[in-house]
Amino acid sequence: MPLRERCPVQERVAMFLYHDTGVYTVEGLAGRYGISRETFYVWKRLRESGAEDWYEEFSRAPDRCPHATPEELVS
Repeated sequence: MPLRERCPVQERVAMFLYHDTGVYTVEGLAGRYGISRETFYVWKRLRESGAEDWYEEFSRAPDRCPHATPEELVS
């Protein structure tokens, strides 16, 4: 049988579908999907906020670099 490849977005949506059934615990789902319970609850709050893109990955890039050269010195 071929392996199924799923992206993180599909995994996140599937995890919450399992959670909605009421059969699985948060701890069990977090362990199964390799995340912390805190991360689960962060995603749950995003989902419950009504945001349309609650399941999307957010950028981990920093907003600024504290040791960067100031703009007025850059030519």
